[in-house]
Amino acid sequence: MSMEWEWVDGYDNETYTDDLIFQVDKGTKLLQQIDEQIMVSGENKSQFIRFVMDRYYDGVDLSEKTLQIIYITEGEYSDINLACCVERNDEQIRFGWLVPGAACYDVGTLSFSIEAVGDDYVWKTRVYDIEVYDGLNGGEVIPEPEEKAWYIELQQRCDYVLNQANAAKEAAAGSAANAATSEENALEYKTAAQLSKEAAATSETNAATSEENAELYAQQAAAVFSLAGDVSFNIGADKGVTMIFTTN
Repeated sequence: MSMEWEWVDGYDNETYTDDLIFQVDKGTKLLQQIDEQIMVSGENKSQFIRFVMDRYYDGVDLSEKTLQIIYITEGEYSDINLACCVERNDEQIRFGWLVPGAACYDVGTLSFSIEAVGDDYVWKTRVYDIEVYDGLNGGEVIPEPEEKAWYIELQQRCDYVLNQANAAKEAAAGSAANAATSEENALEYKTAAQLSKEAAATSETNAATSEENAELYAQQAAAVFSLAGDVSFNIGADKGVTMIFTTN
């Protein structure tokens, strides 16, 4: 096992240095109390804060991820800075944050955390708050940042998209249930229609049978009359019709 430090490619590894190195606790993800790093409004890249932390977390090599610092100022300006001067040994990673002027623009609380980001992977420390003190004419030296809190807005948009996706998923589940109910209703309607069709066919058969019987009865009656005698009809004054049957 080698404890010698080597530079990690992909970062600005110029010779920024500081004797103070602040530990990141692996268990709590808390940053060690940062002392002797006084930030004053109007400063720009004059504070270099170094950190050290375990290289492996749950078996993941954080030195193979992108190390960066996300911050938000008292005035809610937010940005992400790539870490610099990143080095590693077999157990740990050391790196620094060169604090930009935009982070020191607003007097008050500067909140930041460290991230290790990869494909479908994000590891974070808990947020650390540090004070930015008022400086003489600091606001006149550093131009006010323009795009405020874009990272926070991006997270809010992601939350919105996720909520919309969940709502669509629930609606799809409801539609599937309704489709199943509609299918059952359609089956019932199909069964009822089939029964009605069969009933109509039976009625049609019965009607044909009745018609055949009526014709048969008429033929039988005519045969009786022709054998037994003569039939005549008399229409009265009241328009009534009288059938007169005369036997042979």
